Amino acid sequence: MTLQNTKPKGGKRAGAGRKPLPLDQRAVGVTVRVRPDIAARFSAWCKMRGVSQSIAFSDWVRRSAKESPKGL
Repeated sequence: MTLQNTKPKGGKRAGAGRKPLPLDQRAVGVTVRVRPDIAARFSAWCKMRGVSQSIAFSDWVRRSAKESPKGL
């Protein structure tokens, strides 16, 4: 007996469950190598403010996007 779900997503009814996001809105992984003390500070900063590292990084990128990068 196999315990495979025959529906790709969601609940018991056909069409139930959360619909997948469009490709341009799906999250992607970002790997950044930093010194351990920097990683610890970032983790502590996020915990102190009660936000995830993903949200903190995304907010930082949005704020920095207002500045024009040199050379572009």
